[in-house]
Amino acid sequence: MATEKRMPVSLLAERILSLMTLLGFTCFCIGFTLYIAGSASDVLAVAQVGVYLLLGGVALLAMRIFYWLLEKIVERGLESIWNHT
Repeated sequence: MATEKRMPVSLLAERILSLMTLLGFTCFCIGFTLYIAGSASDVLAVAQVGVYLLLGGVALLAMRIFYWLLEKIVERGLESIWNHT
């Protein structure tokens, strides 16, 4: 019977955040391209799908940036706690 090695939670979180960032950039780029193409050719459906993808990409990237800011705040808070003791 083989023993399974479990992935550490921090590594899993980093993989999820990397995937979220990649998906956000992909949605942003495809959405922007579709929006420009739909607006230029006056096809409302293509432009509308482009806007939805663009907004989804921006939301994913904003969540990633927010998580990064929270991580920095916690890191500095822990540093200040360790420096005062």
